[in-house]
Amino acid sequence: MTTFLYRLMGAAMLDAGTYEQIEADPRATWQALVVVLLASVAAGVGGHLDRWTGPVGFLRLAGIALVTWIAWAVLTVQVGSRFLPDPNTRSDTGEMLRTIGFADAPGLLQVFGAIPGVGLPVFIITAVWMFAEIGRAHV
Repeated sequence: MTTFLYRLMGAAMLDAGTYEQIEADPRATWQALVVVLLASVAAGVGGHLDRWTGPVGFLRLAGIALVTWIAWAVLTVQVGSRFLPDPNTRSDTGEMLRTIGFADAPGLLQVFGAIPGVGLPVFIITAVWMFAEIGRAHV
């Protein structure tokens, strides 16, 4: 649990060393899955999804988050290793799943979107932060 929290905080702080550690540890794939699921639940709570779609909406959001996470990892590997490879490019889908999953760490803060009046700023800030995370995860 301590390793997971350390990785979560390191990823959120854009720490390159944390991303290197996550990339190299195949056991971190399950942790990345947890980050993706927790971020999707946080987005659902922050966006008041329960009011619009009920519990089924939460399940749909989690399912969409999982499919998107996997599809993005596969697409990134294919583009990076087949179409735009560098002579030193060495990557696989597992590495991408781990790093992209942890790049969702700022998404956990979307739960604060449930606070009246701050929902939109919270979602904008976390979206920009997650894009920066994805850029850092691929370096």
